[in-house]
Amino acid sequence: MIADGFCHRCSTGFTGNKYFNAVAAQPLSTELDIGAFALPIIGFGVMGQMLGAKRPRLSGSGQALAGFGLFFLGISILKGGFETLLPWFETLDLSQAGFFAPFAFLVFGVVLAALAQSSSAAIAIILTATAGGGLPLELAAAGIIGANIGTTSTAIFASAGATPAAKRVALSHIVFNFYSGLAAFLLLYPLVDASHWLADIAMADSKDEPLTLAIFNTLFNILGVILIWPFAGRLVAWLHQRYTSPEETLSRPAHLDPTLAAVPALALRGLVLEIERMMELAFARTEARLSATPGKTASGNGDEGILALGQAIRDFIADLSRQPLPSDVVTALPDLIRSIHHVEETIAESAAIAENGHLPTALVTGPAWDRLRAGVFATLV
Repeated sequence: MIADGFCHRCSTGFTGNKYFNAVAAQPLSTELDIGAFALPIIGFGVMGQMLGAKRPRLSGSGQALAGFGLFFLGISILKGGFETLLPWFETLDLSQAGFFAPFAFLVFGVVLAALAQSSSAAIAIILTATAGGGLPLELAAAGIIGANIGTTSTAIFASAGATPAAKRVALSHIVFNFYSGLAAFLLLYPLVDASHWLADIAMADSKDEPLTLAIFNTLFNILGVILIWPFAGRLVAWLHQRYTSPEETLSRPAHLDPTLAAVPALALRGLVLEIERMMELAFARTEARLSATPGKTASGNGDEGILALGQAIRDFIADLSRQPLPSDVVTALPDLIRSIHHVEETIAESAAIAENGHLPTALVTGPAWDRLRAGVFATLV
């Protein structure tokens, strides 16, 4: 459940990232020298970080400001490096490029963003080519869509060898960008016309193609957010079935379901069964750990999964407690919470014993351990 919430928040965070990309394109569409503009920002950021050595908030703000300046400085450097392609664009007669030209520039945007490892840098290069008059607006718009798709290569590289949760987040980024990119490409010409119209409404010159492209990029990103929003829940549910780890499998309740909360008696029985399952997992983990050869621990790391299962059970109890409950259920809930706590203590104590490298002389094993388990289970029935 913790991983579920994390994945949902990260998927929502990508919608915010779309808005940031839209805003970042605005200064790139002007004649402003973003490299010179970035240097003072970096200076103020470094100064804030140095002066805020004993003030974490000021230091963090300075670090964020310096990072923002470095972002624009990097775009300026990449833009300068790719400007050698501009004379080649000017020699081409792209106004009569034909039906497949938008698709070709879509692929060009993908490759450009993958090489630059930044959609903002690729967009800056496309805006520069458009301002020089060598690139028609519709083809430049297709290149911007491709740049947004091509930035998924960064997520692919970053997720290599990462945790299952990180791989799911990267996959959500890829699905998000491909889905919004396909929709925008199918609506390419209507979006370009809308960008012209909005440029006129904003009292700007719609013939200022870099500015019109910046508006197009904003519309494209907003369109992607609007289109993906109704399917966000289904996307998250689908992502939860991908790249699952053993710990996450353990942490998912097998006997609890949100629908059980409507019937307190069934919810109580489900809680008992789930805590029994948690105890069996914890006892098996403890036995494997304590029976291991001194100096060696049991293979695998099931502690995190068992502890996450305990938190999931607590969350279910919290949801159940928000409604009127029968007296027998109210009486049983504190005992169930204590049982979860005792199981967690068992995991912690066994880990401490194994870490010390020696076992106590009076360790409870064999039939005595089985009787203890049976006695604990009896208190829950």
